[in-house]
Amino acid sequence: MEEIKITYESLFNILRKEKNTEELQQLDEDFFENVVDYLKKKEQIISDPNTIEKEKEHTRLQLKNIIKIIRDLYERREKKIIDMAVFKSRGLRIDDNQFKLKEEKMLFEDIYKVLSHFRNSVLYKVIKSEIPKREKNEKETTEVSEKEEDRKEGKMPEDKEEKPTETGMTKIRFITNVPRFAGRNNNIFGPYKPEDKDELPSEIADILIKKQRAVKE
Repeated sequence: MEEIKITYESLFNILRKEKNTEELQQLDEDFFENVVDYLKKKEQIISDPNTIEKEKEHTRLQLKNIIKIIRDLYERREKKIIDMAVFKSRGLRIDDNQFKLKEEKMLFEDIYKVLSHFRNSVLYKVIKSEIPKREKNEKETTEVSEKEEDRKEGKMPEDKEEKPTETGMTKIRFITNVPRFAGRNNNIFGPYKPEDKDELPSEIADILIKKQRAVKE
């Protein structure tokens, strides 16, 4: 008997869990393939001349709702992936191994590369009293990415001129659940629950406040 991998109820539950968790929900590696198979079966029911009209109409309505669920699920996960890429570009450690869907890992890596490129060619240039580079330089983007990978693997020391050090502390109160994360120098923070308070480096506190994860005390 063929195993049923995707149903309307399972998709609805996946979306519900995605709404209720701050972190990216783990999905099977073949999730997209299973969803496509499920959609094709629904379309076959509609196109089958032997299907009674009442069942066709029910399937059309269900298919419409299924597509809404898939779109909502994708966009919620997309936002989380973008947030993760932003956090990583700002020096926070993100676990890349949590990406089970290769398409989502590619999205995360591409966004991170772009953010890192512009952070280096704009923000750090201005900080060093230099004019930002306005042209798009594909070679430089690749070099920035390779340089970051070398740093992760310990092949080269941190460039102290490129990244400003954290200065000052800010006391904040958390308003959402925030999982454990690493700051600069691999300092570990969290996890935090709503109403938890802590005094964090100002740069990290500002990020959490902008992301509406916490408020200043």
